[in-house]
Amino acid sequence: MGRDSTGAVTNEAARRIELSYLIKNNFLTKGQAKYFTLSWTGGSNIGVEGYWLDKRKELILYYTHTDRHGEKTEYRYSVPIVTVPSNLGIGEVPYMRCPVSGKQCRILYCAYGSHFYKCREAYQNRIYYVGQKSAKSFLPSDKYWQLIRSTRFKELEKRLDKKYSKTHYNGKYTAWFRTYLDLKNRIWELQIEKDIEFDRKIRSMYSNFWN
Repeated sequence: MGRDSTGAVTNEAARRIELSYLIKNNFLTKGQAKYFTLSWTGGSNIGVEGYWLDKRKELILYYTHTDRHGEKTEYRYSVPIVTVPSNLGIGEVPYMRCPVSGKQCRILYCAYGSHFYKCREAYQNRIYYVGQKSAKSFLPSDKYWQLIRSTRFKELEKRLDKKYSKTHYNGKYTAWFRTYLDLKNRIWELQIEKDIEFDRKIRSMYSNFWN
């Protein structure tokens, strides 16, 4: 595993272990034990043992951490996986238990020189969402593109194109379609804000030019 940046870190830039990604891509599968490698741009990678068995649910992470002085340390530790009943009353929802704070989370980060993967709340320095680092005038544009490019929105758009995807049930929107409409409405609102800000900048630029 490589070195960490010392500047302010965003959730997209930090190395992360995302539980939904592991499940979706079959790295973590119910009833199985699997061994795999997670890699990031820049050459960083870690080894993982994933267990989702009746009596054993955990990730075992092992990697070499290189600090800012170039010294290397070997790490191997467990990240327990816990499940809680779904609020829909159907099945269970899995979470990772942060090895540092003990809190349940869906994503673990490695940033700010940390030797461990841990949840956002376990960091003294803040891990920013992408929009939180933007200048105020650019926030609508940044948030617009972030939503448009988000995995969640792309998945819902693909689902909309599927022949047998139900958008209504008993005369009401299905949960996934309501989420899609909410995202579309938010994108539309951000598009308007973005256009207004762009128009304001253009007017200001030409006003300064003619003055």
